[in-house]
Amino acid sequence: MSVIKQWLTDIALLPDFDVKQMRPFKISQHSQSLGKDELAQALKALGSVSGWLQETSRVVQLNQSEIIVQGVPMAGEWCAGSEHWVLEYVGLSTWSLHRSTLIQSAPEDATHLGQRVTQRMVGAKSRQSLAYWRLWEAESAESVAPVVRTALFAGFEE
Repeated sequence: MSVIKQWLTDIALLPDFDVKQMRPFKISQHSQSLGKDELAQALKALGSVSGWLQETSRVVQLNQSEIIVQGVPMAGEWCAGSEHWVLEYVGLSTWSLHRSTLIQSAPEDATHLGQRVTQRMVGAKSRQSLAYWRLWEAESAESVAPVVRTALFAGFEE
């Protein structure tokens, strides 16, 4: 039995927990370091996404829109379909852009177990929440204890 299938079996035994909220995923990840010009090209190539971008002077909410940079990007999270991106400024005009592809799969083929979680957005006027996939994976090859090392932005919720 796969680790993910065993976890789902174990979770189903918990009282007051709906195992249907858990999803088995196969994940592929890619990271790249980019300079200012490369970053501008990479962000333009993403097309329409949902998420947020923090610049030095503003935070922009993206709702199925293209990323238009007006200042210096500091951080961001976006998604479109099964693709999820995280942007980090690492200094000296260099950014890391991390792309993860989440493919829902059979428990036997999954590398992670996803749990949808939400967090309220900051701001008095905001009534939205940020939704994420909290991704459980085996601690190591020697230990199948579930640990969370990654949560990927999955959209906005009212």
